[in-house]
Amino acid sequence: MAELPDNIEFRADLSKFARAMNAEVKETVLKVAFTLFGKIVVASPVDTGAYRASHQIAINNPSESVVKPEKGKKFQKRGATTRAMKQTKKLKNYDLQDIIWISNNLPYAVRIEHGWSKEQAPKGVYGLSIQVVENDLQKELANIKIPV
Repeated sequence: MAELPDNIEFRADLSKFARAMNAEVKETVLKVAFTLFGKIVVASPVDTGAYRASHQIAINNPSESVVKPEKGKKFQKRGATTRAMKQTKKLKNYDLQDIIWISNNLPYAVRIEHGWSKEQAPKGVYGLSIQVVENDLQKELANIKIPV
């Protein structure tokens, strides 16, 4: 019977540790997702602004919609980045068991990824952005502090 208080304390410590780790992991995932999305948006070639404005974030299921300009308006080059970055608000609904999807459903998005934009994005957008963020993630993981 004397061991019971130690056991309860041990479980409480493990629970506290698990909550702290979950918070660190969630913060890291969100930081990576936000960074990746930002890099994708900035690396996007711009002609009319439609491609840059059409990147989307979705939680658990990829978006199947195509972003369209407001009724009676065209995409503007200047506002494309701002419009796309508004998608990051969707990340506030993220929980650890969720999957974050980043996509662009314009008909020519795949062509851009395969070098169609010879001048502005000859090596694509998503793949290169993922490589950069993957390297950054290795550094980020090294900074995770495990509470003791």
